[in-house]
Amino acid sequence: SSLALVLTVKESNNLGDTVVINGTLALDGSPVSDGLVSIQVNDPRGDNPDNLFIMRVLSTGTTPLGPWSVEILDFYTCDMDGNPRSSFSRGGSIGFKVTVKNNDATSHYVKVMLTLYFSNGIRFAVVPMMDKWMDPYLPESKISYLQNFIPEDAPTGTSYAYAVAINNWTQYNGVAWCPEKQAAFTIKASGGGLGTAAATNPSYSISSTPGILNTTVRTSAYGGRLGNY
Repeated sequence: SSLALVLTVKESNNLGDTVVINGTLALDGSPVSDGLVSIQVNDPRGDNPDNLFIMRVLSTGTTPLGPWSVEILDFYTCDMDGNPRSSFSRGGSIGFKVTVKNNDATSHYVKVMLTLYFSNGIRFAVVPMMDKWMDPYLPESKISYLQNFIPEDAPTGTSYAYAVAINNWTQYNGVAWCPEKQAAFTIKASGGGLGTAAATNPSYSISSTPGILNTTVRTSAYGGRLGNY
C-alpha cells in the first residue's frame, strides 16, 4: 500500500504571525479519515531535537479509538505534590502530571513531550516528561514541577498544553503511540486579577473532509527567533 502525507505551510512569515500547517493523508489515493500524524518543528538553532519548537499529534478526521499499545491515560496541571490545580500566577511555578500505560506484553520505548501555548496562541515552551523503556501492562505517572517558570509578562487568560507519546522523534522516523491529550489552565496577574483576553486554542479543527489536518502556532513578536524552522 502507498501511504502519502503532504504538508503545506507558508514559506515566509514575520515574527508574531500565526503560522498555519495544513496537511493531507491518503492511502492508495484515498483520504485517510482516522489517521494520526506526528508533527515536529525545530527552531532555527539547528536541525536536531535539542531545538524542539513544537511536538504535536494530529488527527486527519475522526480520532481513532484504539486500542493502543501505549496510551496517555491522564494529563493535567498540578501543584508540586501532583494534586490537580488549574490557576497559576505570572512569575510563578507550574506543575504537570502525566500517566502513561504500556498495554502490550512486551516493553516499549516511550518519549512524552509537552508543548505549551499562551492564551494568545504564542508557543510558550516544550517540556520533556518521559524518555524510557516502559514495562508491560504497568501504568506510570510523572510529575514535572517547574519553579518560577511562567514569565512575569505572560498573557493572562486560558492557556493550553498538549502531551504526546511517541516511539522516537518524528525526524528519525518515529511515530505516535496514541492521540495527544490537552490540558487547559489559567494564567492570572500576580496581584490575583484574572485576565479578560479571549483564548486562542492552538489545537486543530476537525475538517469535514476526510484526510485533512491542520494546526497553528505563533512566534513571539518580541524575542522570537528569526531563521529557518
